[in-house]
Amino acid sequence: MGSAAKAFTYHGGDLNISTPLLTGAAGSVNRITAGGDVRVTGSGGVAPAVASDALGAEIALDSRGGRLLFDGLAWLPSGKLTLSAQDDVVLGDAARLDLAGRKLEFFDVSKYSWGGDVVLESRTGDVRQSAGAQIDLSARFNRAGKLGAFAQAGTVDLAGRILGATSGHYDAGGTEVPFMAGRIDVHGLHIADFGGLNARLTADGVTGARSFRLGEGDLVVGNEIKAHEVNVSLDKGHLTVDGVIDASGEQAGSIRLAARDGVTLTGGAVLDASADVLRRDSYGQVIEAPNRAVIEVDSGAGLLRIDSGARMDLRVAGTDRGYGTVALNAPRIGGDDVAIDARGDIAIEGAKTITVNAFTSDDSARPGVDATTDGGSYQIIDQDYLDRLHGQNTAFITAALGNADLMEHRLAGLRGYRDQFHLRPGVQIVSSTDPAINPDGNLHVDGDLDLSGYRYASVNPHSQQTARAVPAKPARW
Repeated sequence: MGSAAKAFTYHGGDLNISTPLLTGAAGSVNRITAGGDVRVTGSGGVAPAVASDALGAEIALDSRGGRLLFDGLAWLPSGKLTLSAQDDVVLGDAARLDLAGRKLEFFDVSKYSWGGDVVLESRTGDVRQSAGAQIDLSARFNRAGKLGAFAQAGTVDLAGRILGATSGHYDAGGTEVPFMAGRIDVHGLHIADFGGLNARLTADGVTGARSFRLGEGDLVVGNEIKAHEVNVSLDKGHLTVDGVIDASGEQAGSIRLAARDGVTLTGGAVLDASADVLRRDSYGQVIEAPNRAVIEVDSGAGLLRIDSGARMDLRVAGTDRGYGTVALNAPRIGGDDVAIDARGDIAIEGAKTITVNAFTSDDSARPGVDATTDGGSYQIIDQDYLDRLHGQNTAFITAALGNADLMEHRLAGLRGYRDQFHLRPGVQIVSSTDPAINPDGNLHVDGDLDLSGYRYASVNPHSQQTARAVPAKPARW
């Protein structure tokens, strides 16, 4: 049904596909949308032979008004498969999604393709993979693929196998480094069997990157996460780490943890982003950037607690020099305090900088009065506004330096690293929640801004999205 305002609306009309094989020609793109349920099942026939060099096909199936069940074979070497629905997206026990890389023969030379990508997305329901289902994103002598599973209003339950192993190395400008293994990005209101899922991912080689975003509830992480890049965030809850998060390997890793209601690193917590190989260029000189392990912890609006015995490892084998960065973000309390408790014996190895960023939120940018092309409301980010924030930051850091409980006790476990430790003020710039001031929530940058005094700064012009700025000149002890 067409209209001037919207090209199409979808209603009714279930789609049933019964086939021994769902595939596409090399480089083809097919998108199929139905207003009702979508069901893809095997026909019971024998899958025909498929050319291994038919790479890069894309298929997208979307149920706009119902659920999607996939219970057959999809063959898309180095391609992409997107399964989305208004309600649940379900992979049955007979589901086989093969997007693995392939070996290609060119006369007397063999080449290898990359692993493909799978997206499973439910707009209002759950994403569920049955225990018998299998997703293959693996590759040989090339990077493996990525799985995205999104159910912002429901549960993501991945009970089957997800294959993401890879092999081989490539020349990264002077140093041989391994190809990236499989990656996974999970965003759900709830994530089923978090520990079991991570154990299966490790066993099946999905160790390139793991990102988890949990919509509600607390989470305790033990020894289950192992990946080169680790991201864990909680929209509404508290995060506790009571084991080893392992991002170590041949290359320096990254670990980023965030939770709205606070983060606790217990005495048994180990954040390991260390590297086994020192990266050098073709002249044998050390390259600093790829040797820089990263650990970031953001406690949102809650307490950042690091207990005695906690350890962070950012070392690079073959050198005593520290290249890694540790950023600890915690909210300000009043005019002279930070919600952090790191008073114990904390081991941090291989860090070049250890920074505590004391954040506050500010929504006081002045409203704009000039009409915009879309007629939306907005607030103005200009140099006068940033100068005012700078004055407030200066006042805060001066007062914090005089807070003996903060400086002499609750930061004692970090201040021992005198050459690396910094305390910085930071600001989250947000749009006003007052509908009389800025109902559309837009932020406009006005004029040329002098940001040379800031370590990093950005403005995100979306309603209630934050922009963070941290002054570059730190307080040091």
